[in-house]
Amino acid sequence: MHYTICRGVYVIGGRELSHVIDNNVFIIELPNNRYILFETGSGLGFLNTLRNILELSINPKNIAYIAISHAHIESSGATYNWLTVAPNTYTVMHEPDASFSRKGDPLYTCSCLYNIEYRSYPISISIPLYKAKYILSDKPYVELIHAPGHTRGFMILYYQGAMKLALVSDIFGPLSSIWGSSKKEYITSLNMAMDLEADRYCTSVRCYDKRTFYELSTKYIELAEKDELWVKPCQENM
Repeated sequence: MHYTICRGVYVIGGRELSHVIDNNVFIIELPNNRYILFETGSGLGFLNTLRNILELSINPKNIAYIAISHAHIESSGATYNWLTVAPNTYTVMHEPDASFSRKGDPLYTCSCLYNIEYRSYPISISIPLYKAKYILSDKPYVELIHAPGHTRGFMILYYQGAMKLALVSDIFGPLSSIWGSSKKEYITSLNMAMDLEADRYCTSVRCYDKRTFYELSTKYIELAEKDELWVKPCQENM
């Protein structure tokens, strides 16, 4: 099972498609039978996500890039699994999240919340902190944009093809000192995402039209300004 966002962009994993703790997983078509996988899920729903990609008649070996928004297990935990079926792909993540994923750090990756071992993996393209944008494709245009706030290395995927899409994952997610979160950067990143003026904005759970995303962003900016988004993950397990 999968959902079509627009021609060439599909949701193949998520709470309703693969596993209840999986963030949405996207597959993006490139020329010459190549693909970008954005997000990988927690790992618990990997076989379901793999089945869904096969239903689209996509060979996992043709995945050119696996781009991951941030190191939290809901978005990145299945990367290890995907590399077993797409061994020649390039994994892409922004620092410092890339380093924490390599280490499999249970606090930063939030695997401690579920008592799941985070299976570490190599990062082929580790985008440094000073680099705000990284282009993956010219046609269709696919760009990774550093959007720190939820985590220090958080990034979103901007797509221009059949329509303008912003895949923003957990951009509304909470803040924690453990993840290097910053209230100021969180607010700046939400304003930046709105400035993209995408036709649709897809979070880790669902997609929204521009107006609804703007309304939600305004709400979360207000919550951030009131310091109501801070959490202490896994403290009860320590």
